[in-house]
Amino acid sequence: MTGKTTGKTTGKTTGRTLMLAGALAALVGCGAANDPVNLGTDPAFLWWTDHETGDLGDWTRGGATMGASYENGGGTIGVVEGPPARSGHFALVSTIPAAAGGTPAAQVTRKGLGAPDGYYGAWFYVPAVARPATYWVFFSFHTSSGDAVLWDLKLAANDAGALTLQLLHQGTGDVTPLSEVVVPLGRWFQVQAYYRATGDAADVLRVWLDDALVFEIAGPDAAGAAGISWTLGSITDGLTPGPVALSIDDAFIATRRIDPHADAFWRAP
Repeated sequence: MTGKTTGKTTGKTTGRTLMLAGALAALVGCGAANDPVNLGTDPAFLWWTDHETGDLGDWTRGGATMGASYENGGGTIGVVEGPPARSGHFALVSTIPAAAGGTPAAQVTRKGLGAPDGYYGAWFYVPAVARPATYWVFFSFHTSSGDAVLWDLKLAANDAGALTLQLLHQGTGDVTPLSEVVVPLGRWFQVQAYYRATGDAADVLRVWLDDALVFEIAGPDAAGAAGISWTLGSITDGLTPGPVALSIDDAFIATRRIDPHADAFWRAP
């Protein structure tokens, strides 16, 4: 998609530039001169996107060392106009084709984020159950350059056929959830992680699905302390039935937890 919408009225109140406790002071990895609009002065938001630029510009802002997209095996990632956008008219859509072989992927990444001590999240829309051949990663933390995976958050079908969350640490394996929470279908839900990694005993990773705390892992995290990248979108060894379009909107990096029931983000025309 090209260009930017010139107005937003559906589900919005005219004249508000951001419906979520204010906005940010500066985007991660770029100065105020590169901000798409004046987003206010709330310092809690370090970076965010509502995808209303109509492209991947917020993800790739700052060049290849700060952001990137990745497609493989027939997977596609892009900003699409129309339902089911959570805010405005556009959402990010990560699509895995039917009968895909190899490792199809459709992802975006913010790179070079430094040692993490903040909240990383977005809202997601899964239209129907799909079963991975082995794995379906949709949210992950990598090393600062993006080359090595640290943590993978996955969608997996349980014995009853519902989707749940699984968390994998690349060094130590799967993490036992605090509780099994079913991923809702056909509506927007939030996944948010608090990740602190400075290499000391206070390091922790917590993951919520909407209001439910699903994972909490504490202890020194030297790998994360060297700096991270954050990736959203699907990578899998195949999904059935396909194709599968995972929609993503209102992504953010913040210094406080963002309410999963918060109003949709949007920027004024």
